[in-house]
Amino acid sequence: YAQRMKNYDVLETTIAQLDLPITVGALNGAVSVSSVQSSNLIRVRVEHPDPVVASQIANTLPEVFAARDKAQQQARFTEAKESLVEQIAQLEGEIIIAEDDLQNAVNQADSSAIQFATDNLLGLRTTYSNLLRDYESIRLAEANSIDTLLIDEYARPSQSPIRPNVLSDTMLAAVVGAMLAIGVIFLIEYLDNTIKTTIDVERLLNLPVIGYVSVVPSNDEGNIPYSAKQPRSQIAESFRGLRTNLEFSGVDEPLKTVLVTSCGPEEGKTTIATNLAVVLAQSSKRVVLVDCDLRRPRVHKAFSVPNDLGLSDFFRSNVNEIEGIIQDAGVPNLDLITSGNLPPNPAELLGSAKMKKLLEDLRIVYDFVVIDTPPFAVSDAPVLGSQVDGVVFVVRPNQTESDVAVAMLEQFQRVGAHVVGVVFNQLSRSSSYGGYQHYYASPYYLHDDSLVSNGSDSAKKGRGIKQALKIF
Repeated sequence: YAQRMKNYDVLETTIAQLDLPITVGALNGAVSVSSVQSSNLIRVRVEHPDPVVASQIANTLPEVFAARDKAQQQARFTEAKESLVEQIAQLEGEIIIAEDDLQNAVNQADSSAIQFATDNLLGLRTTYSNLLRDYESIRLAEANSIDTLLIDEYARPSQSPIRPNVLSDTMLAAVVGAMLAIGVIFLIEYLDNTIKTTIDVERLLNLPVIGYVSVVPSNDEGNIPYSAKQPRSQIAESFRGLRTNLEFSGVDEPLKTVLVTSCGPEEGKTTIATNLAVVLAQSSKRVVLVDCDLRRPRVHKAFSVPNDLGLSDFFRSNVNEIEGIIQDAGVPNLDLITSGNLPPNPAELLGSAKMKKLLEDLRIVYDFVVIDTPPFAVSDAPVLGSQVDGVVFVVRPNQTESDVAVAMLEQFQRVGAHVVGVVFNQLSRSSSYGGYQHYYASPYYLHDDSLVSNGSDSAKKGRGIKQALKIF
């Protein structure tokens, strides 16, 4: 019954009786019928935005079903009853004719005719009695077989809606949202293969982190790097910390030539190289910054110097003197060798014997040689890796890909380069790596006038170095 109550004909008749503006499929979805356990009761539930309409449907649907069920069961006995009624009516006519024949035989005093008429009438009456008995039997079977369906309790319009339940729905949405957010976080974390923390560096590269540098402001308002303009800033102190770590990395054998590179573009290697050269020069060391990025040079832009003559032009000349390509950086003790005109074969030039001889000459004259190279996307940096004392990797958290960093380290190790460590660049102010910056903000670190360029001293020092280079 619970299944048959949602019959298509029952639902269609209910819609017609109530004149509902819905389809049979919609009503089927709004009605649920279930049997009550351990009883002969059936529960009908109807959901509708209008509570009155919902109660009307719940009350009309069982009535339509009960009428339909009764009609279906009665239809099973209708044919048999109609056949018996027809036979009984026919037999009644024959009995009347037999009674007339008997009366005529009596009137004629024909004993044989009377006997025949009497026997015929008794046979017809016996058959009539049997038909009446069969008809009553069918009626009794019909009465016993038809179930009586009664509505035990009529539905009443609900006083409060069953949905939406604001409290439970809000809590459920919060739980589902939190689960989805956690799932998305784990998915992003799983798909993200970038280096994020020092733990990643130690696990993937087995290298120390020798420097933490926050985002360096742009150099639009000056012609020297930030560490030269703001020597007592927190950013300048972070570069001094990098300088100290590099000096301690070369205890057994001093690091005089340092190569700065990165895995990819936009990771700040030129910013690290230029500011590192500045703080090295501020420690009264003679420093030269060489722009070996012969593809997208940036050093001349950082110091606002011309790039008409540079490293590539030295390779094209037939002399070994390099004083013609050395420029004053505008910072005491710091000279520059820019890239010059871009050559078609930078990797071959950087790996040549003339480049090796150039580095050896610079080591004699300068205390430090800082080299800026292209990122690992090209082969220029590994070519120079074997010719310098140390290599510094610049890593930008959440951007530098771990597999590229591992490949870069393997390439440098393959050429016999000495990789000193990793510098974390462009850290946010709120980053956990930048906690040390509060210490460097202390008034203890006062302004040092000796760290500011006066122009003339630097020019004199540059000229002196150029004169010394003429001996080569």
